[in-house]
Amino acid sequence: MTQSHFHFGLDNPGVQIVTRDRSTEYARGIREGAPDAVQVTDRFHLLSNLREMLERTIDRNRHLLTGIVLPTVSAQRGDPSAEQNTLSRSRRPAKRSSLEHATRQARYEQRLALRQQVHTLYEEGESILGIARRLQVSRGTVYRYLRGQPESAAVRTRYVGSKLDAFLPYLCQRWAEGCHNGKQLWRELRERGYRGSRKMVAIWTQQQRQAPAPSTPKKYLSTPLASPGQDTGPASVSAPRPPSSRRASWFLLRDRDTLSAGEQATLAAIQAAVPELAAIQPLVQQFQRLVKERDAAAFSSWRERALGSGLPELCSFVTGLDRDAKAVEAALTLPWSNGPVEGQVNRLKVIKRQMYGRANFDLLRARVLAA
Repeated sequence: MTQSHFHFGLDNPGVQIVTRDRSTEYARGIREGAPDAVQVTDRFHLLSNLREMLERTIDRNRHLLTGIVLPTVSAQRGDPSAEQNTLSRSRRPAKRSSLEHATRQARYEQRLALRQQVHTLYEEGESILGIARRLQVSRGTVYRYLRGQPESAAVRTRYVGSKLDAFLPYLCQRWAEGCHNGKQLWRELRERGYRGSRKMVAIWTQQQRQAPAPSTPKKYLSTPLASPGQDTGPASVSAPRPPSSRRASWFLLRDRDTLSAGEQATLAAIQAAVPELAAIQPLVQQFQRLVKERDAAAFSSWRERALGSGLPELCSFVTGLDRDAKAVEAALTLPWSNGPVEGQVNRLKVIKRQMYGRANFDLLRARVLAA
């Protein structure tokens, strides 16, 4: 919203309903420009704020999720063995060199020291802004470090998807059938629509091998192998790091009826490891449901249960809803939303990115109007 929109009511005295996101500046602009208009909080942004609140709760408890692996591929429903096989042979990053390990360790220690400094200064009574200025970091970084434990979660674990992920079930099936030739597997994937590189398939096959391939040159066979008692299979890896807060939040927001047997087992493990997540998940799903169904009658009872939970992030979320009570109530009773506007914004961005570096604003304007 630009500054000119703040006074649209003077030129449009008949404006009755305005939809917006949760921004307080937008709310102030609408009050000044069209004081008699009904403000409607956009439902998409309500659910987006809900997920962000859940993500902060997970971030605070993330160190308790060590050892829990979220499913990364969709195995066939009703076949737990196939799903477990897919998870046990999941894609892993390529091995790092000793220099990369040393660099990574140095950065880890640097972030850990910074995290501990933030906690120490905060316990000494320093303000958030004071900590940010003293350590030369943003206030968002200070808040994020304070939500976690000072001695854990200093490793970034952002999950990056791959074109290979969708084909992992087929790869596992062919591997179990005895096809261990990376080039042959790549050819078969190409026939099934895979458009990634052959190197990614080769890396995956290399990670699955428990013995050298038959085609391995003899000069490489002299490398000492693992001892007979040492398990070198795919499951023999160090305990996985906790899943990212973002991925875990999306997983917890999924309807339980849509989860496979393996995913339900993962959900049960999360709830057992973190009681706060077991308490908050039903509440966030109830709020998600009542927003989608525009069930204003159920909001009051949900609000009481949320405040009674005692969870700090959830209580803060409810406090924010209370400050914007009229707009939230309108969102749960009226059909209006930001959907058409967001659709036009997305269309404009798509056209702009298609033309990036190739034309000026005049041609962009012509394309938008012609479309």
